[in-house]
Amino acid sequence: TKAVDRGYVSGYSDGTFRPNNSITRAEFCKMLNSALGISSTAQVSFTDLKSSQWYYTDVQKAVGAGHIGGYDDGTFKGDNKITRQEAAVVMSRIVTSPSKAKDLSGLRDSSSIASWAKNGVTIVYSKGYMVGDNNRRFNPSGNLTRAESVKIIESLLDKETIVKSNLTVLTAGQSYSDKIYVGSVVVSQGVGKGSVTFTNCRILGTMLVNGGGTSGIRLAGTRVSNMTVNNTQATVGVACAGASTVCNTYVSTPCALTEASLTGIGTGFENVTLGGTGLSGKTVTLSGNYNTVTVNSSKAGLDLTSGKIASLVISSSASGSEIGLSSGTTVDKATINASCSFTGQG
Repeated sequence: TKAVDRGYVSGYSDGTFRPNNSITRAEFCKMLNSALGISSTAQVSFTDLKSSQWYYTDVQKAVGAGHIGGYDDGTFKGDNKITRQEAAVVMSRIVTSPSKAKDLSGLRDSSSIASWAKNGVTIVYSKGYMVGDNNRRFNPSGNLTRAESVKIIESLLDKETIVKSNLTVLTAGQSYSDKIYVGSVVVSQGVGKGSVTFTNCRILGTMLVNGGGTSGIRLAGTRVSNMTVNNTQATVGVACAGASTVCNTYVSTPCALTEASLTGIGTGFENVTLGGTGLSGKTVTLSGNYNTVTVNSSKAGLDLTSGKIASLVISSSASGSEIGLSSGTTVDKATINASCSFTGQG
């Protein structure tokens, strides 16, 4: 088959393919990584994952690309069969969004789809990558089969525009849309104080922000697995709008991160870390709702102008940091491991 020729799936030693066999979470990760050519890895600390397990590296790749995570109890459960709704959520983090969403009410069992999976199912259902059976049932809790996984991945490879080489943006005013970037995306210093726009893109590698001005990076309906902000020329602004998500952001120079009118699967900047010496005496400005913000830089300034931080961590290396909280802002939980100051009316 085409899938075998593409090298991301193989048969068994007895010459069979066993299309109706269920596949595990780890097997699905490996198939996706192989099909897309994902090579970058991330550190993982799942309590049930050992470096000796055959799928350890593929889990690192999948987590690094941001298409799968673990469970609330800290486990990954790689040997568990992956359900159809779990697979839908994974795919929704990789594929571009449809031009028009279909109503899930067309599925007779739409009420059985878990709340955490509805947005993901809507995306793959609307694009035709995963649909109902002859009885118009999606079977969300049913196990994904080998044949179904191949069909989904073949649709991904045939219908999406996938860029496997690294992209370097050399000049301002560039716009990119409807693409999946497997490698790194570098916004170079050549952009100066200008802007770059990404619309309905998926960046599975790392976005390096080395250039851009106040309105430097505009993300609209775009998902970025990892972002590093290191613009030594200017205070760059990065804005998430619509169905945009940046899973992990590492900031080493002054910048402004803003969330605006998030919708659907968009969760904005999930986890932000301030690090390096470039922030000493400088300020990072946040506007929006953040899961975790960690300050590792000493004498760094952090201003929350609107929204909230669910968990703020001041590490032992961040002494002398100044946290400004504007009126109406909140920090749900703060872990303070170094001397710092809080100002403002939040």
